[in-house]
Amino acid sequence: MESIFLLFKHRPREDRILMFWIYKFCIPIYFLGIRIAALFRQDARLWVQGRRHWEQSLNIFNSLAENQNRKRIWIHASSLGEFEQGKELIETIRKNHPELILVLSFFHHPVMKNKNIINR
Repeated sequence: MESIFLLFKHRPREDRILMFWIYKFCIPIYFLGIRIAALFRQDARLWVQGRRHWEQSLNIFNSLAENQNRKRIWIHASSLGEFEQGKELIETIRKNHPELILVLSFFHHPVMKNKNIINR
């Protein structure tokens, strides 16, 4: 991660300013556009619903894990492909460290429809 920041640090000032403006204004406009699209499109509606209350769910999980005095690992996969790539890692952690609690999160609605791929 440090190397990414080093690359960004050495970019021309104009590029950094452009990236700041993209991040500051374009991303919120993108999220607004998705919310508007959710009024008309099922896939956009699922995208919005999948992200609703994620922080609250994570906080509930954290409090439960703290009550059990168990360490936890949070793995986030943004798509089914990322989940498939990480499956071996997840299985290895489960096998070698059964005392840990694993949290797998994702926002990709096709994965949500296929929850049985996770419950093994």
